[in-house]
Amino acid sequence: QSTWGFLVGRFRSEYWAFEPGVVMPFKVALVVATVLVQEPQSQASTALIVVVAVLTVHTLTLPYARSLHNRLAIAVLVAACVVLAGGLMLERLYRRILVLGGVLATLAAVVFALVVDIVELRRQDAEAAGETDWSSARNSEAGVATAKRLNGASLDDGVGIARTAALCDNSVELSAFSNSVGGGA
Repeated sequence: QSTWGFLVGRFRSEYWAFEPGVVMPFKVALVVATVLVQEPQSQASTALIVVVAVLTVHTLTLPYARSLHNRLAIAVLVAACVVLAGGLMLERLYRRILVLGGVLATLAAVVFALVVDIVELRRQDAEAAGETDWSSARNSEAGVATAKRLNGASLDDGVGIARTAALCDNSVELSAFSNSVGGGA
C-alpha cells in the first residue's frame, strides 16, 4: 500500500482524487461563505446550500468502493442538513429537536462506521494470517497487524496495541453483524 493509501484507499479507482478535488473545495467554500456572511441565519442558509451541493455530488458519484461507506457518508450529510435546517427554525422546540436529532444521528453513524471498520480490519487480518475463527484474532498475529494498521504502532508499542485490543474487545459481540455487513460492496 502506498504512503497515501489511507487517504485514497477507500475510493473507487476513478475517484481517487475525490477528497482533494471535490470535498476540500467544498470545505473551503463553506469556510469562506461562513466568514463572509455576518448574519447567523444567513450563515446557516449558506452552509445548508453547500452541504446540499456536497450531498448531491456524493449521491451522484458514489465515490467509495464499498456501498456501506457511501451510505454512511450520505447519512452524515443528511444529518448535517437536518442540523442546519433545524438551526433555521424559528420555533424553539422544533429547532432543538432537529438540531439534537441531527447531532445524535451523526454521532451514531460515526461510531457505527468505526466499529464496522475495526471488525472488518480484524476479519481481514485473521484471514491473512490463516485463522478460521477471526474473533480470536485479538491475541494473535492478526490482532497485532490490526493494531498496527489502526495505530501505526510497532510490535514493541504495547500501549497502542493494548488500546486497540481494548477497542476490539468490545466489538467481538458484533461478529454476527459484521459478517452480514462485511460482504457488502
